[in-house]
Amino acid sequence: MFNDQALRQYFEARALGTTARNVILKIRESDPVRNVSNRAGNMAGTHASSKMQRTIQWESWSGERALAVLWEFDPDALEFWDQTYDLKITYTLPTGRRTGLRTVPDYLLLAKNFCGFVDFKTSAELRELAVDQPTRYVQIADGKWDQPPAREASQSLGLDYQLLSDLDIPHVLVRNLEFLRPRMLHGLSTPETSIDALKQSLIEQKKIVLSEAINMVGDPNIIYWGHFWSHWFLSLNTEPLAHPDSSCVYLDKLARDTFGAVERCYQPLLSTTLDADSIPDRAFIRWDNSLFQLLNRSTTHVYLQPGNGPLVTILRRDFAGLVSSNAITANVPARLLIASGLDILKSSTSSSQMRALEKLKILERHWSGEQVIGDVVAERTLRDWVACFRGAEEEYGNGFLGLINKNHLKGNRTARTSKEELALVEEAFEWLKVEVARPPAAGYAVYVASCHEAAIIPRSENSFMKLWGKNDKYEETLTREGKRAAYPHKAPHHKNPQSILQGPPEGDSPFNQVHVDHTQLDFFCRRENSSALLGKPWLSLAIDACTRLVLGWWLSMLAPSTASVLMVLRDMVRRHGKLPLYTITDSGKDFSATRVKQFLASHRCGHGFRPAGEPRFGNPVERLNLDISMHFSQVVYGSNKIFKTPRMSSATHDPRNLAYLTMGSSASKLEELFFDLYPQRPHSGLGESPDSKLRSAAIMQGTSWGVPTRFDDRLLFQTLATPHKHGGLVRQRDGIRLNGHNYFSPLLVGGGNGRHMRELPLYDPEDPTYIQARVDSQWTRCDLLDSQRKRLPSSDLKYYLSEKIFLNRHSTNKDDIRAYQASLGSFYKRTDEDRDRDAIDSLDASPADPPVQPDTPALPFPPIQAAPVSKRPRHE
Repeated sequence: MFNDQALRQYFEARALGTTARNVILKIRESDPVRNVSNRAGNMAGTHASSKMQRTIQWESWSGERALAVLWEFDPDALEFWDQTYDLKITYTLPTGRRTGLRTVPDYLLLAKNFCGFVDFKTSAELRELAVDQPTRYVQIADGKWDQPPAREASQSLGLDYQLLSDLDIPHVLVRNLEFLRPRMLHGLSTPETSIDALKQSLIEQKKIVLSEAINMVGDPNIIYWGHFWSHWFLSLNTEPLAHPDSSCVYLDKLARDTFGAVERCYQPLLSTTLDADSIPDRAFIRWDNSLFQLLNRSTTHVYLQPGNGPLVTILRRDFAGLVSSNAITANVPARLLIASGLDILKSSTSSSQMRALEKLKILERHWSGEQVIGDVVAERTLRDWVACFRGAEEEYGNGFLGLINKNHLKGNRTARTSKEELALVEEAFEWLKVEVARPPAAGYAVYVASCHEAAIIPRSENSFMKLWGKNDKYEETLTREGKRAAYPHKAPHHKNPQSILQGPPEGDSPFNQVHVDHTQLDFFCRRENSSALLGKPWLSLAIDACTRLVLGWWLSMLAPSTASVLMVLRDMVRRHGKLPLYTITDSGKDFSATRVKQFLASHRCGHGFRPAGEPRFGNPVERLNLDISMHFSQVVYGSNKIFKTPRMSSATHDPRNLAYLTMGSSASKLEELFFDLYPQRPHSGLGESPDSKLRSAAIMQGTSWGVPTRFDDRLLFQTLATPHKHGGLVRQRDGIRLNGHNYFSPLLVGGGNGRHMRELPLYDPEDPTYIQARVDSQWTRCDLLDSQRKRLPSSDLKYYLSEKIFLNRHSTNKDDIRAYQASLGSFYKRTDEDRDRDAIDSLDASPADPPVQPDTPALPFPPIQAAPVSKRPRHE
């Protein structure tokens, strides 16, 4: 960031006016004018910027976040600020009327060659906006867009403006920067012997495949740091380092530019003739309908290996003559040179493509000399396939197209019914597409009634149902039941071809993206050292998106809160000594809490929020939750599965009576499941087990993943929990009362009795023996009183505090407390009734007084004695 002097020098170098300077100064001194939101289908989050010493908001993972990553490592980008200014723009509507609105540009960029606002939108969004607002969004070139009203408003302030799309972002470079960022944080010293060995090979060969270079030096980090120290060159703009078999190490930048020029100038021959010397070794060729492999060639001979038979040796000049006369053809894939061939491939069905592949395999077996006629396919059928293959080669340049059948074009698809009848069908469909999920059979009844009124013979119910089934299931369910019910039928989100360069959605390496989420386990636990029922625990998980490994977890009886999130992050650092580059969560209050944001930002970790109402974005952790339910929650005694059909359950099988696991025993079982059994399980999405995926990544990428983080007292303090309810009262006699315990420190002596703390104390959910309290403007450790420490269980205290807080909360035992209060109130009422009854009985049992003589003085009335049982006032 600029200091005051550097900022003034920048203003003078850019010759900025007073208005532009005031706008920039206002932006730098104020908070963002709006907060980003994770709308449906769109991620949002923050990027922890070391250059800006703050978090930068983004509203698009592959767009705004990618720009922040690029500017973070771009020496020309000096400062960049997010959601900066409320810009007023005016433009003309298609109707001719002038209108105006206020918009907030995504970024303010201060660079060496640019000073102004930057907006980002995807190319798909821009194409739609250009139709709706043609005077606001304009395409100025192929893939280049502009917003003239925003440009004019920016220029009136003395600033530049730029509208970028996903086509303007070098996605491969962004992937490589994210891949190399952990290596920059860890640091490494490169051995001279490794440098000399690899550099000598590069001098001889000019380039080496990255996987071979890794095998040569042993540690991939040596190659990455060798690039930083200019020992060799890696093409970060075009070759993803996460794919070492498709990336190369070059001697220098000139070598990379030379090989790039050679690749750009290469054009395949459009003629059918081939040059014998251009056929590479190990290539397959066809000679007299027999398949051969070109094993090797010398200065005089060429050596061919048939499918079944001895090695064939032929003179090199004879081989060249056979190739030039087309007697020998190379079995290399041909390009689809004309548009009609591409149309055939696009319009073909998946079943026809699979059948064409089967035909091709049989033809290749036939051309290799294997006997397929009779046992595999009829001779006449084989001749037809060969003819179709040769015809497609001549017409389209690719024989495979001739093997694709065209059954989808066969038959008469002209409707047999009248247009009036089809209109009645559409009316019935519209009657079904309302906010009520009407059964299709009712729609057919409406259709039949309409046909009778129009004197039209109705189609059968089976035909009506088939036509109804061809409707878009997502749009149908969206109209009839709403977006939540329609979400399972939503089609995958397709982007432009440029999105392929963005890499896999789970990231290129471990600890790149980690998903954190909560779930309530579907079984009951009992109290520690007691047979009393406790309830169903909550599980918080952190799972790596790349390897699907569980990195950290936390088990608690308390509902998900900020403390649960912090404990998962603490467990991750304790096990691995690092935090992920990005933590992906939903937008719940526990994840978007200030303490979670501060913790991640202080360790330079990004935070991403999944799109609201889009559970597919959290698929790794959601899939693991199902596995936990299937392999653990549903198989232990105390499983709540039977309550899904309560009318079918019996008292003998009530899980509340069968529960035997405590919090500690449940945690030990989950520990074994997460870190011993699950990592060895083959994963269908990975094609291997999570453990195997991690080992492969360690060998090919090194182990410098994530953000290195020390597990020390500072991290323990950052992950302490805030009490759910506490008045901040401090008493000198027994210290601070928190979570049913008393904590004391010598610094609490003095200052008066019954004083209040300005800040709430913090407690450790894993350790009930201490808390942290702010005393005299400093955080102080307060220990548990010795008399209460003796009452703690002798076993593991990790889950003790969670259970105690859960039991002490009023909401946990609300029904029992009310029942007790009702019984106590009845006891009070019976006591008063008994007192009244005893007083009446004592009056009835006393003898009658004799008649009083007229001159006898009156005796003083004895005072009424209060009932000895209760002193509560009587209520009439």
